[in-house]
Amino acid sequence: MLDLTIVILAKTDSDLSPVLVALARQTGLERFTWEVLLVLEAKTKAAADAARSTEIARPDDWPKDVQLSPLVGFEQGAAETRQEAIETVRGRLVGFLYPDMIVAPDWIRSALDFAEANSSVGAIGSRIEPRWEREPDFDILKLEWLMPHIGVVRLGLEPKRYFPWSRRSPLLGGTVVRRNIWLSFVPKQLFLLSASCGLGVQYADREAVFRILRSGWQIWHNPEMRIERDVPLYKVQPAYLYGAADALGRSRNNIRMLCHKPRQRPFMLVFYIVRDVLYLLWHCLRYPSPQHNIEAMCERKRALGSIKSLRYLWTYVRRRWQQGRSS
Repeated sequence: MLDLTIVILAKTDSDLSPVLVALARQTGLERFTWEVLLVLEAKTKAAADAARSTEIARPDDWPKDVQLSPLVGFEQGAAETRQEAIETVRGRLVGFLYPDMIVAPDWIRSALDFAEANSSVGAIGSRIEPRWEREPDFDILKLEWLMPHIGVVRLGLEPKRYFPWSRRSPLLGGTVVRRNIWLSFVPKQLFLLSASCGLGVQYADREAVFRILRSGWQIWHNPEMRIERDVPLYKVQPAYLYGAADALGRSRNNIRMLCHKPRQRPFMLVFYIVRDVLYLLWHCLRYPSPQHNIEAMCERKRALGSIKSLRYLWTYVRRRWQQGRSS
């Protein structure tokens, strides 16, 4: 058993050199053992076959005792390939990265030291600073609640604990989790990836992290785990921000329900419905024409998405009820 497995979530045509170069330059790991697994999602069978037969280009200074191996997925989807990776890796801890993440030279050591010093912590999130392709034309950091969805996490320079009631969670990319905790509390089929919702891997990642948080294990933000991440221009354009705010809203009620015990959920759902409708009415009165106010428009999209998410919950509950009757 190794101390850590780094899982890099990528596509077969991704440029892996930035993240691999950064990992090759990690320091202070003399007493730790680790490996790297590339989880590559292929769009076609030909791309999958080519990825399996192509040797991974390692940086010249790659540590000789660190294994670097690929896992190529094609038909099962990114989330299923990731789950397969977690089930097969050798590390007690699993750290997730994306190809455009440049980790600091002490990122691995900071993660391992924090996990070693805090045995009640199930997952540790990173501080992620943006490397803008072009500076946004407006103060995008006012949209603090939306920042993780464009790849930015700034929670100060002191360690900070995530709590279920805050509805905050770290990005899966840049997070280190205890493998046994993931396998115990994160189901193979997440609701936000199901046919009744289908929001995509990014939002299912949020559900996975919240399931760990709900289990009673602590999740912390560790600012010593520093990452820089490229933010392309399209991610700060209004169209992308509006879509991200809408999707965040549509995932909202599912995440809320995870924070409550099953017997509390019907009552809390009614409470959230009333609150969301009242908030939307207030927002419409305050911003009758928000089209030229990006911050207000994002808030409107999130509010509308929260109300739309009720349909997904109803579809899921009805399907479970029908399955229960048929069995």
